[in-house]
Amino acid sequence: MQQLAGQGSLAVLYPLAIAISIVAVLFISRYAYRKWWRGGASYREDSASLNGMYWRATVSEVIDGETVLVCDDDRKLTLRLDSIACPAHGRYSSEVARLGLAELIDGKDIFYQVHTRDELGRVLSTIFALIDGSWTNVNVRMVGLGHAWVRRTDFDHLSSERQEELDRMERSAKTCRLGLWGPVDPVPPGPRANGSDPEEQRPRVH
Repeated sequence: MQQLAGQGSLAVLYPLAIAISIVAVLFISRYAYRKWWRGGASYREDSASLNGMYWRATVSEVIDGETVLVCDDDRKLTLRLDSIACPAHGRYSSEVARLGLAELIDGKDIFYQVHTRDELGRVLSTIFALIDGSWTNVNVRMVGLGHAWVRRTDFDHLSSERQEELDRMERSAKTCRLGLWGPVDPVPPGPRANGSDPEEQRPRVH
């Protein structure tokens, strides 16, 4: 009887030990993945180390036309779309730009390429989202839709191909008078984006 009882105990303990081992392996693997492969929280804070790397996240909120809040694993990060500028809050087209960005990526899974951080601590990124069945550069799309203009003082770190694409899409938006280029003639280039804030002479929204 004692032998049978011992065998019964082993029959219970053996699956339990396997289950505990599996949980431990998964936990260690997740920790190692985040610490060494993904970089972990401390590595993530070193923006210079992250330049050019791609991460996956889910957009949880679109704050304005160039800023989004994303969930990346168990962290929330604030991303700013790199090398473009949208009308500031209170400007004529600021809400249009926010809604335009929300339509493209709100609630979606995205990939973002890290460049650096701005003075507010936001991660300057190029965002890619699945739009119309293909992965699309959202920064470029926002310019092409007339929701943003190009920050030429801040895009020297981009490849010449990306710079040319941004320039081409801005010219197209201007020619078609899309978005912020439509209601009034663009003013001469200003210091904010090395020339192209067409909102300077528009009425503010209160």
